[in-house]
Amino acid sequence: MARRRRPSSSRQSGRVEQEASDRWPNLQELIESDGTLNIGQVEPLPSCTAIAAQGRQVYAMLAVEDDETLTDILNRLDAAIEKALDDGTITDEINR
Repeated sequence: MARRRRPSSSRQSGRVEQEASDRWPNLQELIESDGTLNIGQVEPLPSCTAIAAQGRQVYAMLAVEDDETLTDILNRLDAAIEKALDDGTITDEINR
């Protein structure tokens, strides 16, 4: 069953976009610079993952825990991107 999108005013969507960029500035910067964010099941990995990359440069690969909310994941991903940009530390919870 397809979900119908609720009509929203441009004023409301602009406010939501601003709140998201304020909350996750590193994710916003990555998106604006044509980076890639993937959250979900990636075969052949056994669990859900969250990956942030810019071209061939991977900043973070997080293993998503069963009890994590989307907000939790986005917070951890934003912090991992910041760490990669600040000191070059790549967070890799997948290839341990």
